[in-house]
Amino acid sequence: MTFLGRSVELAALILLVLFCLEKVFPKTVERMGGISGIVLRIVVLLWRLVVSCVKLLAMPFPHIFRWLRGPNTLFGAARWLKFGERRRVLSSRNKGHFIGHKLRISKQRAMTHMAIVGPTGSGKSSFAYAYNCAGLTEDTQIITDPKAELYDLTSDYLAKKHGFRVLRFNLNDPSNSDVVFNPLDYFQDYSEIRLLSKILVEATYAKSSGDQIYFNSGAEKLISILLSLVKELDEERQNLMTVVDFLDMIDTPEQESLDKLIKLHLPDRLYRAWVAYKSEGDNARKSITSSARIALDPLNDPTLQSATSGKSNLDIPSFRRTKTAFYIITSPAKPHLNFILTVLYKVLLDNLMVAPGKKDLNVFCLCDEFAQMPAVPQLDRYISYVRSFRISLCVGLQSFEQLGLLYGKEAAQVIFENIGSLLVMPGLSIDSAERISKTIGDATVSYSEAGFADKSKRDKHMQRRLFTAQEVRTMSDGEMIYLYRSLNPVKLSKVKPYFKNKRFLRTIGRR
Repeated sequence: MTFLGRSVELAALILLVLFCLEKVFPKTVERMGGISGIVLRIVVLLWRLVVSCVKLLAMPFPHIFRWLRGPNTLFGAARWLKFGERRRVLSSRNKGHFIGHKLRISKQRAMTHMAIVGPTGSGKSSFAYAYNCAGLTEDTQIITDPKAELYDLTSDYLAKKHGFRVLRFNLNDPSNSDVVFNPLDYFQDYSEIRLLSKILVEATYAKSSGDQIYFNSGAEKLISILLSLVKELDEERQNLMTVVDFLDMIDTPEQESLDKLIKLHLPDRLYRAWVAYKSEGDNARKSITSSARIALDPLNDPTLQSATSGKSNLDIPSFRRTKTAFYIITSPAKPHLNFILTVLYKVLLDNLMVAPGKKDLNVFCLCDEFAQMPAVPQLDRYISYVRSFRISLCVGLQSFEQLGLLYGKEAAQVIFENIGSLLVMPGLSIDSAERISKTIGDATVSYSEAGFADKSKRDKHMQRRLFTAQEVRTMSDGEMIYLYRSLNPVKLSKVKPYFKNKRFLRTIGRR
């Protein structure tokens, strides 16, 4: 009888025995997962027996034995993700963020947020943000675009090929802006107004000490009173510039008319706060007023006045219903205006954190040069639960230290711990490169060494970083590292910048 015939007989005999066991000991068979569970256990047992026999036979041959035994993990088990494992994480069929010019992560992983870390000139825009801006075509995008590069590159493509509604908030040239953003239309009650005044003051006095802390607190209260007064005026005067006008009336003959307006329009609680401000000592009152004027000085910029005056026309809830590409174009020559981005992102997140329906669109925030704008209030809290509202943040940073300087060490640590994906570009600082190297972990390196008395070789093991800080810092252009939470790292190479990717340029109609 052939080997195949004997195998069939053996399989039939095993099935017969299992059938009898099920009839005689039904509870025991059920606890073991039924007949299929028993068969699986038998197969696993036989496989382990075969592997053990092969290892035993291979022991006289050291190289084969080491290969069968697997890698030594005595001093560390760090390794790069294998090809088969990579395909389950990065695939061109996924719908989440682009990692390089072809591969993408899943939407589920994209909703755990991503940070792109690389110094100026490392290619965050050309290697990452350009591909994501053009490739996330199924959902709404909010794009911070410091040089209007992404708008020029992708806006026509998204509008014509994928039916996006394209909006611009252009701080560089308000005449080419589609959006008017008046913060006073979104901050309604006193607690929200107080938060707005806090943003305005902290944008100027990010780090204060001594008496300045007291003066900043007084300036916040003063600006809150004036903002509350502006909210009670005619719609035409409800803008930030009116607050500056009221502030300029203090300590002038016009202050008497300001007193009357406050007493007429504001509740007693705020009027008493105004009286308390006026009763401060001359030096303290003048310091508080001076701090408020310095904090509001950027509002005197005609560009900002044009972009924020009038009735807001930004329909944020519609972002969930209509595919929208909202480009926030900033002016690198006017960094003092970036505080308005903090206010805008605060308003966007507050209005989008509403439980989305099944048919509602996801929202991807592509925040290049994220640390160039003042700190977004309570971001360390927001980032832990905005994913439940299907909002994904992709922040661009020049270094890890940058976020710590902006938000403080503890808040920055919380933010990083809630970011699932990390894309590392070449050229990082030593401290940032050391942090990446430490995150990747240690590996066990094996080598052979001959003895002195006898020339037989024996295995030696040592600890080594899988990728040292020097190797992280000196990666070539087109190389990058991708890390996702508990997964082993992925090293990518030969990634093309968008301007050298002919296929990409043809797709978006640039060739």
